[in-house]
Amino acid sequence: MADSGVELRLFSGHLKGQAASKKDTIRIDWATEVRNRTLRMGSRELYYQDCLRQAMSVDLAIVIQESKLVLNYFLVVLRSLGLVKVAYWGHGKSFKANSASRFGESLKRVMSRNVDWWFAYNFKSKKIVEELGYPADKITVVDNAIDTRRLIELKRGISLLELDQMSLQLGLSSSNVCLYAGSLYKEKKISLLLDSLVRVRAQIPDFRMLVVGAGSEAAQVERFSKEHPWLMYLGPKYDRELVTIFGLALETPLVTTEIQAHGPEIDYLDSGANAWIVQGGDDPERYASHVVNLLQDDELWNDLVAGCRQAAGIYTIEKMVSNFCDGVLAALGMEPAND
Repeated sequence: MADSGVELRLFSGHLKGQAASKKDTIRIDWATEVRNRTLRMGSRELYYQDCLRQAMSVDLAIVIQESKLVLNYFLVVLRSLGLVKVAYWGHGKSFKANSASRFGESLKRVMSRNVDWWFAYNFKSKKIVEELGYPADKITVVDNAIDTRRLIELKRGISLLELDQMSLQLGLSSSNVCLYAGSLYKEKKISLLLDSLVRVRAQIPDFRMLVVGAGSEAAQVERFSKEHPWLMYLGPKYDRELVTIFGLALETPLVTTEIQAHGPEIDYLDSGANAWIVQGGDDPERYASHVVNLLQDDELWNDLVAGCRQAAGIYTIEKMVSNFCDGVLAALGMEPAND
């Protein structure tokens, strides 16, 4: 964007309350940190990020599409008065159907049609936004990705000796090791996962499980690990240490379930090609059988790993950045800079 004469400013606030339970936030040196105020409405929390003045001083204010962000309501009203230009970044709807507020989702649908541009998480999100009645020619598909280049560099820098040392440290002597890495909260169906793992262990006696993450269900995982020592709860991990842990579970093709609560990232998975999406998502026996089959079928395992490597070349942070920049320039009525 700098090459096109556009300055990007990032304003962020440090999370508190329920939102901080996942322990997955960091501070960014080049960002401007603003004060977050937490407002309680019954069992729900609303958040006000104190940057309204800054948002009104820029040519385009991009905010996350969340009904719990009070700033968004002010911006949409000010936009209707012609005082600010607003773009949304997000999924199009809440994928946490059980916990989403009906009123909040209704407001979100109305507000989502009253912005100047849309940055959709991926093509699944774009379809949702279009179904809200928003014009397709004002939607940029970002294809959100993490820094896969950095992950690859970190992986290349981890030696076999280091993997062996961590394996020894964790007491792993089996090649049948699986990993859960992610937030631990109710919508992730942690109880279903733990029930399935017991069934996997019954069929593969040397099966071991590593769990990385934090959240409201962490205590349940920790209790389970004390009763079943073959599962190790490692807490939240980041960067090089997390990549090393992934190395202990080989190439780690993903096995998940077909449930409605998936986020838009499920669109990146092609069942049978780069992952396995188990039908009948609430059946631990069915899920366990797929995990067992994958651990015992080398040909299937290798096929999924190959599919993962192919997908890794599609969903990259470089492509995401390029998509985002092109969308910003389009929203501003500018042409992309020449390479």
